[in-house]
Amino acid sequence: DINVHIPHHVSTAIPSYNLRLAHRSLKEKWGNQLYECRFSWSLMKKITDKCHLYSRNECYQSFNDYHQETMKSKGC
Repeated sequence: DINVHIPHHVSTAIPSYNLRLAHRSLKEKWGNQLYECRFSWSLMKKITDKCHLYSRNECYQSFNDYHQETMKSKGC
């Protein structure tokens, strides 16, 4: 359940049917440490502008660098 994604970062062993329960528990215990926001396309752009991908050849690279590298390899 992507709507309660934080528990996945704590442990990938939490079954999907327990994600909401795990999320509730995390909010009760660590609520002041959690940063949550509502999905929007502007949020998605912000994430992809700041987040990085890992490549064995390039190490960490931005989505933009990855896109440019991919386009270059396709001759675009």
